[in-house]
Amino acid sequence: MQTKRPWNIFNQSIKNRLQFDPHQLKRPLSVLCIKAPTTNIQPLGTILTRFISFHYDDYNVYMVETSSPVITKTIIQELAPYLIRNKTSAGLSNSFTHLHQFNQFYQQAVKAIRLGKANKFNQYHDYIALDLLDHIRQDQSLNSYLSPQIQKLAKENSELFKTLKLFLLNHENKKQTALALQIHRSTLDYRLNKLEQEYEINYNTSREYLYVFLSCLLVG
Repeated sequence: MQTKRPWNIFNQSIKNRLQFDPHQLKRPLSVLCIKAPTTNIQPLGTILTRFISFHYDDYNVYMVETSSPVITKTIIQELAPYLIRNKTSAGLSNSFTHLHQFNQFYQQAVKAIRLGKANKFNQYHDYIALDLLDHIRQDQSLNSYLSPQIQKLAKENSELFKTLKLFLLNHENKKQTALALQIHRSTLDYRLNKLEQEYEINYNTSREYLYVFLSCLLVG
């Protein structure tokens, strides 16, 4: 069974619109997806009219040139009013140089939208780590490698687990962590002490820190 591909673009069309041989891309391309349930692709600014566009699933899809940061910046600026007005979001993939990679980078653009729910314009390179963690979490055999203490903590005390995870994400900055959790500094100290005394969670060495941190990220 052939894999369904979210595109049907003719080589001559690409040649005419982007002025290069599609088999030998001289400039990098990216996939831009805009969440839009209708098939009506509206004019979204002067720069996007230069690019190949079509509708697939719930997205308006563009093949855009990303050879210059100025182009990306212009796309973001031109899209902003449309995204706000229509209460929707967009995702931009990393760059690629071979057309057979299109499907892979289409998925990146879609993931950027899904992982960046709170944002309007999302670039996949900002969410690579989150996407990697999602892939790792899907492998259930990895559970045996995770810290038993962290797994126990996540099941028994979600508040303490959230505190530890946020503390490590903030590079052990107590002030930032207390502000993020909206708690007093003394309350944070109490929770951190409880983690060490009650759950025997220690991360004094670099190896212990890495193990605890990765376990926190992968457990939840």
